[in-house]
Amino acid sequence: MEEETDLEKKAILDMTIDNALAFLRQLRLGFTDWDAVNAGINIRDRQMAENVEWYLNRFPDRKVIIWTANFHGAKKIDQIMYGKEPEPDLYKKFVLLGEHLENAFPGQVYSLAFTSGDGSTGFFYANDSTAIMPDSTSMEFRLNQRGMEYGFCDLSQKKDWADMVFNSIVFGDCKPGKWARALDGVFFINENHKAHEIER
Repeated sequence: MEEETDLEKKAILDMTIDNALAFLRQLRLGFTDWDAVNAGINIRDRQMAENVEWYLNRFPDRKVIIWTANFHGAKKIDQIMYGKEPEPDLYKKFVLLGEHLENAFPGQVYSLAFTSGDGSTGFFYANDSTAIMPDSTSMEFRLNQRGMEYGFCDLSQKKDWADMVFNSIVFGDCKPGKWARALDGVFFINENHKAHEIER
């Protein structure tokens, strides 16, 4: 690396090494122990953010769309209650991709989550799926009851909602929280199904 004269190549190699080291830190923790898995989330999200920062610092005029799980896009995950044992306040331990990016680029990050009121979810490479059944107290249940097919709520424009607590299944199961602090917007699809491979 010291012999590399192309600064751009050297920077890419440097970032690749940083990514490998982050993965090794996560690997050392393991992927089965409760505390290790949760510590690994912070390592991974910090590294994901550093990759985005690295790119935007080199191409500051670009607009970037990052496709990630709703959870990782949260700007303030600590505003949502995890609510399950063994650690009901688990989310207070996390600083996720969305929050790191908002800190690095204040006012320039829009975090959009997708949710639904019916259908199924699962990994595209697995045969099984889980039915989406929103809790009767959730936002998704109410939207589904209204017969809404699609909807979008720009939470960033709802300043009076900042301290409003309501229930949502945005993170999979029903959780109470100040969702307008955690996310900028929510896109609702009434019936969602897991991705699947198409035979060609």
